[in-house]
Amino acid sequence: MLAMAGGLAAIVGVGAMVGWGITRLTTDRPIPTVEADARPVKIRPDDRGGLRVANQDEIIFERRNSGAAFEANGRLAPAAEAPNLDALRAATAPPPAPAPRIVTESQ
Repeated sequence: MLAMAGGLAAIVGVGAMVGWGITRLTTDRPIPTVEADARPVKIRPDDRGGLRVANQDEIIFERRNSGAAFEANGRLAPAAEAPNLDALRAATAPPPAPAPRIVTESQ
């Protein structure tokens, strides 16, 4: 039963492909052509001022008194942590192999 359904599906699929191929051959279609866009690549804007951003005239990166000495108010972060290599080796070392056992046969 499954073989008959598969055969029927194959026949329908092949028939659909043949029908699609025939319609592609008989239709008179022009060959597609690619043409460049006729519009200019760059256009000068009407308002050459650009985007108006709020508070754009504020100067925040300059010192208030250019003659005053620089005061360092910041605090540096602590130094980087140094790894404990012995602890890392102990944590990643494989467990020791068990001691071999001596098996004697008793008669």
